[in-house]
Amino acid sequence: MTLHRLLLALTLAAAVATTSSAQTLDECLALARQNAPAIKVADSDVSRAENAIREARAALAPTLRLGASYVQNNEAPKAVFPIPGSPSNTVVRTGSASLLDVRTDAQLTLYSGGRDGALVRAAESARSREARGREQVDADLVFRVSQAFYRVLASQRLEEAAQEALTTAEAHRRTSAARVRAGAAPRLDSLQAHVDLAQRTTAMVRAMEAIRLARVDLETAIGVPLDPAKPLVEPGIPALDTPADSVALEQGLDARPELKAYDEALRENAQRARAARAAKSPLVNLTATAEYLGPNRNDAYWELEEPGLKTYKLYAGVGVTMPILDGGLSGARVGALEAQGRGLLAQRKEADLTVRRDVSRALSNLRVALTVWRSDSSRVAAAREASRTAEAGYKGGTSTATDVRDAEAGSRDGRRGEERKLTMADGKRAGIPVAARVIVLLLVLSIASFLVWRRMTRTEGYAGGDIVTTGTIEAVHVQLAYKVGGRLASVPVAEGDNVQPGQLVGRIEAQDLDVQVQAARAALEASKAALAQARAGREKAARDLERQRELLRSDATTPQQMDAAKTADDVAAAQVRVGEAQVRQAESALAQAELQRSYAELRAPGSGQVSELIHRPGELVTMGTPVLTLAQLDTVKVRAAVDETRIGAVRPGDAVRVRVYTFDRKEFPGQVTDVQPAGDFATRKDWGAERRDIRTFTVVARVPNRERLLKDGMTADVTIVVSPEVQGMARNRQ
Repeated sequence: MTLHRLLLALTLAAAVATTSSAQTLDECLALARQNAPAIKVADSDVSRAENAIREARAALAPTLRLGASYVQNNEAPKAVFPIPGSPSNTVVRTGSASLLDVRTDAQLTLYSGGRDGALVRAAESARSREARGREQVDADLVFRVSQAFYRVLASQRLEEAAQEALTTAEAHRRTSAARVRAGAAPRLDSLQAHVDLAQRTTAMVRAMEAIRLARVDLETAIGVPLDPAKPLVEPGIPALDTPADSVALEQGLDARPELKAYDEALRENAQRARAARAAKSPLVNLTATAEYLGPNRNDAYWELEEPGLKTYKLYAGVGVTMPILDGGLSGARVGALEAQGRGLLAQRKEADLTVRRDVSRALSNLRVALTVWRSDSSRVAAAREASRTAEAGYKGGTSTATDVRDAEAGSRDGRRGEERKLTMADGKRAGIPVAARVIVLLLVLSIASFLVWRRMTRTEGYAGGDIVTTGTIEAVHVQLAYKVGGRLASVPVAEGDNVQPGQLVGRIEAQDLDVQVQAARAALEASKAALAQARAGREKAARDLERQRELLRSDATTPQQMDAAKTADDVAAAQVRVGEAQVRQAESALAQAELQRSYAELRAPGSGQVSELIHRPGELVTMGTPVLTLAQLDTVKVRAAVDETRIGAVRPGDAVRVRVYTFDRKEFPGQVTDVQPAGDFATRKDWGAERRDIRTFTVVARVPNRERLLKDGMTADVTIVVSPEVQGMARNRQ
């Protein structure tokens, strides 16, 4: 009692807090765009692409370089000229011992075969591609935040429903307690009301925890915690019209950023291929230089007019370079870019098909969601009215506690009674003849007599033959997770893809694991080198010991030197053992690092179909966090309900025949594998003493599905073939 009252108080406090302020989906999206790491990474990629454009355009602009040098020689440079007929030579000074050289070089590319322009256009396409990628990241962020936002709203509605059910259960408990004290109802009603109240309290706690977890998911998607005092604003009534398939498909193909990113990547590839082909074309450059050289041979630092003594030089020229033989390097680059272009084109086509599939699925989900939304309001109103009617009838003594606990059954019974009363009233108003009334009365008495005879002579239990019931097809769902944590690098499968055993379905970034493997290999090599060094030392110590023994026999050494050699040999042997242990330890560390590195790749444990992608590339996952769900359809489970009057005839190993509505003439054979030990819901309820509840047990069978015709969630007609021994026992009992 204290717990559910505390829950009521918490709910009222939350309702008061919601009146202060609220938070819309647009505000959550604005916060996510400000704080999401993926957006910041995309912005940095766009900025890097813009700098690449400036770098490519710089190749088209003229360049100007300034250089300077200073040299001090031990003497001035001189030239010696021999004079014929003279015993001495003539020495002429050609420069100064000090030399200052300052030069300015200007260069402009006149012709590059279109390479520089192609590189600029390729950089511009790369920038557009990164911008499209940024739009895709924003679209993914909007999708994740919106999903989490609506999950919070759905959890809040579930909490409201749980609160309403808790209030109803508390009112019914008080009513049943009052009726039990007045003697108008059995004590079982009050006990069951207490049980119902405890169940509603538990459901309320679960609903509140579901809200908390949903808000945690939303804050994780946004990147920052939200103000708990600000509730989320529910969206308005959705538009009830759906776009045409062709219009939606055209809009999807025009608006999806990944398709435009592929288009920009194809243009970038084409421009880079053109630049690679231009590498075979001649390159024409215009160069001009202004140079200062001082001092001259007269040690003058500035001379502009005297020929031969000027301290400046001006010259210009045109240079042409053209590759004649490059060993096939340019051709290989062109071939690689063309192959990359073909791969991009194939990926573009695959993305186009993926977009078409996503649009079709989205339209189908939209139609279903709108249909469900239209029926929700009337269905909820009807359920509430049935509950209120049952409670009012229970208070007035016209309904039982069963009607309150099971609103649907009570409503159905009430309608039947009302129909019987209306039929009698209509007959009186229509003036039915007395003879007809007598015939109807005799017919009713006959039917009642038959039912009494059936009640007195019936036997509940298995009477023989096969058991026919209804079940549900269930695939075996396996959630795959990594044994190590990290950032998802790629997920090469999509929802709906069929995978084979051992197929790669995911990969995480493994740079740190590669570093660990390399470090382990280096440690192993170091330990092996240390072991080799220790073994060499051991061999030397053994030789020294043997030499000391020979010298000791001839009294050429002392016992102390012999003992020292023996100790050195023992130490060297111990070092060898230590080195061998270190090598084994390093080998184990390398094996462990390589094993951890192998965990970076996630492979399918068996064949199946990808039913759900839980995480996308770029997201951080921890060890053991499921990243995708694999539905194994080669063998499916069938869960069938069998009531307790016939469950005793079912044994594990019994054959079953399964039919589904899609293939109504095809039977799928299988075998019973398990019979649920505890009963589930009751197929017939009666809280009085006239009859007892007939409960239902779940029978599980496995059915081979090699052609994968049976789908998860299908409704199936199940025939359980009872063994001849059990059928014989049933006949003997009868």
